[in-house]
Amino acid sequence: MLLVSYNIKDSEVLDKFIIKAKTFGDVQKILPNCFLIDTQKDLNDVSASFRRVLSNNGLFLVAKVVRNELSGWLSMQSINWINGKYF
Repeated sequence: MLLVSYNIKDSEVLDKFIIKAKTFGDVQKILPNCFLIDTQKDLNDVSASFRRVLSNNGLFLVAKVVRNELSGWLSMQSINWINGKYF
């Protein structure tokens, strides 16, 4: 599972960014500028794909999520989504 945080001002670029994310697996938006991707894809490959979509039109961070090292306060929808995944 990967955590993706982003700062993208252009709505067209943001749409392309989200569409690209969905090619890697199931996506759950957990915060206004942050989502999780349920994927087994390599973090560096995902990051490189996002860079090609954004060029110089935004910023992002991709991080691997480990179940036993995950803590926070999220909506029940997000918690249920996370709990239903095997990572």
